[in-house]
This record gives sequence, structure tokens and C-alpha cells, in this order.
Amino acid sequence: MNISEMAIRTGLTPRAIRYYESKGLIRPGKNDRNGYREYGQQDVWRLQTIAALRELDVPVECISAMLRSIDRDDPGEVRRYLELQRDAWYMKLAEAKAMLDTLERLLGDAPAGSEYERLPELTSSLKEAREIRRSWSDRWDFGKRAEQLERGVWLPAGLDRTMADTYGRTIRTTAEWVRPRPDETGLDLGAGTGALSGALLRAGAGKLMALEQSEEMAACFRRNCGGVEVRIGNALAMPFMDGTFDYVASTFALPYLDERQQQAALAELDRVLKPDGSRLALAGPWAETEEERDGAPDDARGEYAPLRPRWNEWLRKRGYRTAYVPIAGRIGLLFAYKARV
Repeated sequence: MNISEMAIRTGLTPRAIRYYESKGLIRPGKNDRNGYREYGQQDVWRLQTIAALRELDVPVECISAMLRSIDRDDPGEVRRYLELQRDAWYMKLAEAKAMLDTLERLLGDAPAGSEYERLPELTSSLKEAREIRRSWSDRWDFGKRAEQLERGVWLPAGLDRTMADTYGRTIRTTAEWVRPRPDETGLDLGAGTGALSGALLRAGAGKLMALEQSEEMAACFRRNCGGVEVRIGNALAMPFMDGTFDYVASTFALPYLDERQQQAALAELDRVLKPDGSRLALAGPWAETEEERDGAPDDARGEYAPLRPRWNEWLRKRGYRTAYVPIAGRIGLLFAYKARV
């Protein structure tokens, strides 16, 4: 096929085909007699694949890497790029919802013009929220710690070598309070190597999903909990639709978010939980006062023990009832329940 025939076959313009060729995504042969490009069935498939991925807004650089992975017969790497694209779209969705909320406030019930004076303030809040969602980075290098955590060599935030058994008690207590049922859908947030998911499954969980920001941790998780789908992402823009889960459980994840990020994470938790009858179980180190939090040894490692009174306030404003279960020292479980309407 020549380029005009290829354009008809794929629905792409000749210009687009030449562009993808210049990027190395296709490598057509040449006719020995006239030197013109000659396209075959493999080129048709590659161009159709490229076009489909571009419809999903996958960047050309990622498409190039995905095609190389396909050529190497590496479906796991292809899936990783698709997961990254899904995460990017959920981030855009969160930002779009925030923009729509701002526009609704401007166009809503307020008297004409009264909200317009607040436009700079509202758009500044939008910018701040966007920066918070994009601000998290793995300063603790969980990728390198994945194998250590799986072998019990490294411990999560709030634990030291003398409190190793507290980790197991925290996992068991969390699963006991959640009381998962076979007909429910649950989420293990910051799933790590799968200890909590394993406990939830043993406690009777039905459909369970997991969210983990580290690909290396997720690989350990899949080895330990192969029947549970784990997605790559973090608590600031969760790759799930609204109202997906009956419960969310998390152990030792909140200290890796600063206070602004924790508040953003709560909004995401509330979004992905069903609007009534849902449960939230958050276990790990807690602080009762700012002085206690700021003076805690965790702070030296860049970790932020959440303030329990503040979380109680945030949760109650969103319609949750809360209970606190002490486990050991500063380690405890904050359990929240949103009653059925």
C-alpha cells in the first residue's frame, strides 16, 4: 500500500502518518523500483493502535514505549502505561469537578454579582487545590523499601523495632472493626505488601480492591494477594468513580501526607465511598495536639502524625459518626460510619 491507500485504510491523514513515521512509531519498507514508501498489514495495525491510544490522549512518547513493550511481548509494561494514563485522567477529572463547582457557585443562587467580587479568591482556591493534588512525592523511596517491608526488615510510620507486634495487632483490629461482608466492595488504601488485604479477605471480604503508589510495593502485593486488583495511584486523586466502595480501610498511610494533603485525601475518601452506610477505618499513629505532633520523632523523618481532634471534626462535618480504638501508645484506629438516610 502507498501512503494514500494507507490513509484511506486507517482514517488518518497522510500528514499524520508521516508524523508518526518521523517519531519512529512505524517503519514502512521502500519499493525497490521507485523508492516510495510501502506499507504492510503490520503498519496498518500499528497505526490503528496509535490512533486508538491518541483518542485516549496518551502522549506520543508513551505510545512509543508501549509499542516497544508490545514488540517485546511485555503486556505488564503496556498495562503500566495504561494505568498511568488512567491516573492522569482521574487527576483531570478531580480538577474539572473543582472548576465546575466554582462556576456553579458563581452562577448559583446568590444575588446577581455578589459572587463575582470573590472570583479572584475562588480561582486562587482552585489553584491551591490543584497544587496540593500534585504536590505528593515519594520522599521515602518506598520502591526500595518494598522488599524490606515484605520481609519485615523495615517498619511503617509510628513503629519501632520494639513495637513490631503492634503492626499485626493494628491489622487485625482494623479488619475486625470493618467487618467486611461478601456482598460489599472495599478498598485497601496504601495497600503496601498486602497485610491488611489478607486480613480483610480472611474476615470475609467479597470484592476487594487496593490502591498503592509504589509499583514495587504493588508487585509485592500481587504476589501476596493475587486475587485482588491493585491500582497505582495515591490518595489525592484516587483512580475510582464516585460512590464505588462500601468501606475504605488504611493502615499507616496518613503520616506520609502533610496536613493539607490529608484534608484533600479526606475529600477523595468521601467521594469514592457510597453516600450512606459506608465505613472508613484509618489506623496508625495519631496526635492529640499540635505540640504532640510537632514534637513526635516521626517528624524528623518527614512524617506527619494526623491530629485526631481535627480528623474527628472533618469527618463529622461530612456526616460521619466516629469512634477511636487505642491499640498501643500513639497507635490507634479511627473508625467512621455514615448512617443510612
